Amino acid sequence: MKYVLFLILTVFTFKVSAQIKTKDLRSLIGNWKGNLTYTDYSSGKPVKILADIAVSEISRHSFIFAYQYPKEPHANSSDTINIGAKGKMLNDKRVLSRTIYNKTVKLVTEKQGSDNNKPAALRYTYMIGKSNFVIRKEVRYVTDTEYFLRNEYNFSR
Repeated sequence: MKYVLFLILTVFTFKVSAQIKTKDLRSLIGNWKGNLTYTDYSSGKPVKILADIAVSEISRHSFIFAYQYPKEPHANSSDTINIGAKGKMLNDKRVLSRTIYNKTVKLVTEKQGSDNNKPAALRYTYMIGKSNFVIRKEVRYVTDTEYFLRNEYNFSR
């Protein structure tokens, strides 16, 4: 049974590496519509709001992610995303894996930081498809063994 599962995973996972490719982010260029679901700090309950993103390239390894919140424009923001260390870093996050499954690139990155004023490991998962784009942030406090979902963007075009 183990061998059958291994064969299935081998056949359906076409490429695995721990390096992000510039073309992964280039495929995001343009405008996306969607939502953000986040865990409210005080209640612990999920909150869902409208969110859009415009992705543009500013240099060979740098991109702007411009977030817009149609019903909360005061929260609009942008991030500069840089691919570094020959594809092994995404800004200050170490690239743990890059896999392709059904024409969707899955990138998993991680960094040490804090969440809710507590030291934590922060794991970011990017799912990049032709018409879907997901950014998921998970948190694991240093005193815990499991990650929990802090927020997730779901975009489409």
